[in-house]
Amino acid sequence: MNRVRQLRLGLLAVVLAAAAASAARAGVTVEFRPQASGDDTFAMSSESLYSNATSYWPYRNNDRLPFARFSCQIPAGAVITEARLKLCSNGGKGDASPATVRLQVVDRDDCPLLSTPNPFTYAVTPLYVDWVLPGAWTADAWYASPDLSALVQDFIDRPGYQFGHHIGIRGSNVSGSYKVAYQWDYGDHSSAPILEVTYTGGEAKVDLLMADPEVRIGQKIYCRTFNVNDDDTLEAVLDGAVIFSRSGSQVQAEEMFTADYSNLTAGEHTLAVRVVAPDRTVRGQSVRTWTTLHNGVPHVGINVNNALCIDGEPYLPITSWMFDKDRFSDPLSTTINTLLSVGWYPEVNLPNWQDYLGRGQAQGWYAAGPGSWAGKASGHVIDSDLDSLAAYVAATKDHPALLTWFWDDEPDLYADNAAGTRLLHETTHQYDTNHPTWVNLVGYNFTHGDQGWSNNRAKEYCYLYNEPLLGERTLMADIVGLDYYPHEYSTHYDFCNLSDYLLAIDRLRAWNYDLVPTASFIQPCDEAAPGNPRLGSRTWSPPPTGPQVKNLVWLTLIHEVKVLSWFHHFEWVTNDPRPNLSAMQETVAWITDLTPVILSAGEDVTTGVSVTPADGYRVDIMTRLDDQENLYVFSGEVRDWGDPVYIWPDPEDTSTAYFNIPQGSFTARFDVEGLPAGTAIAVYGEDRAITSEAGYFEDTFDVHDVHIYVVPAGGAPLGGDANLDGQVDLDDFVILKQNFGAANASWNQGDFNGDGDVDLDDFVILKQTFGN
Repeated sequence: MNRVRQLRLGLLAVVLAAAAASAARAGVTVEFRPQASGDDTFAMSSESLYSNATSYWPYRNNDRLPFARFSCQIPAGAVITEARLKLCSNGGKGDASPATVRLQVVDRDDCPLLSTPNPFTYAVTPLYVDWVLPGAWTADAWYASPDLSALVQDFIDRPGYQFGHHIGIRGSNVSGSYKVAYQWDYGDHSSAPILEVTYTGGEAKVDLLMADPEVRIGQKIYCRTFNVNDDDTLEAVLDGAVIFSRSGSQVQAEEMFTADYSNLTAGEHTLAVRVVAPDRTVRGQSVRTWTTLHNGVPHVGINVNNALCIDGEPYLPITSWMFDKDRFSDPLSTTINTLLSVGWYPEVNLPNWQDYLGRGQAQGWYAAGPGSWAGKASGHVIDSDLDSLAAYVAATKDHPALLTWFWDDEPDLYADNAAGTRLLHETTHQYDTNHPTWVNLVGYNFTHGDQGWSNNRAKEYCYLYNEPLLGERTLMADIVGLDYYPHEYSTHYDFCNLSDYLLAIDRLRAWNYDLVPTASFIQPCDEAAPGNPRLGSRTWSPPPTGPQVKNLVWLTLIHEVKVLSWFHHFEWVTNDPRPNLSAMQETVAWITDLTPVILSAGEDVTTGVSVTPADGYRVDIMTRLDDQENLYVFSGEVRDWGDPVYIWPDPEDTSTAYFNIPQGSFTARFDVEGLPAGTAIAVYGEDRAITSEAGYFEDTFDVHDVHIYVVPAGGAPLGGDANLDGQVDLDDFVILKQNFGAANASWNQGDFNGDGDVDLDDFVILKQTFGN
């Protein structure tokens, strides 16, 4: 299971736990628990003590009232057969006598967090249950209330009730002294109150997690179901045709199916995913409608692997940021295939965007943009001129160089921009469904040392978290990216390093449920050199080396980013010769060659592959298959720098500055399920091969190394193919000739029968397969 899938499932653990008994057999029992400090409290008239470790159930009088709230994931129409509140005692008690607490429900369709405003004065419904708590109030023991089914039934029968609404339970003193129980903030939160509910019947619930379909060629759709009977059927219907069906007894808490849109014609489309009873009664459903303006496959679309495609063929954009129109002959032009955001013009207007597209087309490039445009509002995106946006779309949507729409960069630098960002996306697709939209976010917000304010800003732009803000789970665009420069800011922020960068990518994907392609910027050079006023108070860091640039690119792809952008915007405007140019050119050549492999489906790899580096080291991998079923293992070494990060005896002499990166090489073992001993495994681009042992192979890594291994289909390459290029020809004969007579030889030296020698037997193998 890949890391993003693990993160995604972790984020949904609460929901899936509630859905463990998704088939509505007689007496489905679920437990609901608080998930935050604001989910339980004891309140006084002056304040809510929601962050305490303990609460009074009850207090000696009603000057302090305990509350707990629970997300009530019970289908409407269900019959509650039993419900109990469970408290974990901390042993605190006023005396050894029993105490009676009266339990009532807060009179709200959806009880808000109990932190602010203070819930002390909240009204409660008339129904109540009195609970006599024993005098023997034992520390760490759990106590269960009498049956609260009438209270819970009354709550879910409210006209405004919706699945997932929060039920708030208040306690008040009827008699006796105080009893103390734990709140959510105690320990690991496992001692917080629990609401256990058993129910029967009710509506089925269908919840879809899916990308916006307008520019999709196809997509994976995740479906969470609740309260499905064994004799029900879960089915997905696209424009009246059933595209997925599963018996209720087989339905899992989360199902995934693939929707193919490649044959749809222009017009309105409807996807309905529903739970159907044996008599064809629809017990619950979720419906999505959308309109496309194109027939069949969009000119630039997104396939089921979240890869961009041009006329259906996978394409991996490698862009530059605001590449100056006057520098198209610069050597940097050999490192891109796509422009991003309009280059330097005296004015920002539609004619200049059209001119930029035309200049890019003449270079053989695509372009994403405009980035800067006449109607763009500064700071507050929602104030942008949508008529101006529509004019840009109308004028250039059919331009052959247009790849994607890119309206704004880092809108999350400013507050309250999520709704405006989404509005630009929606408005674009009113006029064009042949090109995706793309937005770029501040990468540091996804980690930033896990500062709450920073993470919360990022979550406003992420699908799994922005429903409270936007009214429903919302994707910001068809492509969502970030920029994060682990080298440039390593001397300024203690959290800024490779590990944090990769965590930011993983969170961006996971927090958007991996529904859309992810984009990322790569730093190939200094953003600001010593003395540059752009540095401000920030400490200068040395520029990355060629191996670091290559490592950064491939780790980014290993973490399944689908769009790459170079950020050489400031320093390379004047620097010549270009630092790291050769490393960038080699990387682009490799990516271009391997694009079909990189963008293939990860789930097609059924062979188990794992890597075990030496203790204290880290290697990340990605596995893919080519069209001949050869297994590619992409690997990158992850090594963070120590402290201090830089040393500069002379601040003007950049050669004296360096990253304090721990040195040393190590061996990593790659376990490959079913790998035969003696298999020659090519190392892409390195003119060498590794001979495997049974079930594994090993290789050496140095600082920031990248290795791409090609494990031949069936475990063995074509006999005689010394250079593993898929054919036996004169090149292989030359290799064998040069190594003829060698001992302790490997496959790529001509030892085709695996006996360690290059001799006549190997020549016979080559002769028999020559020309294949």
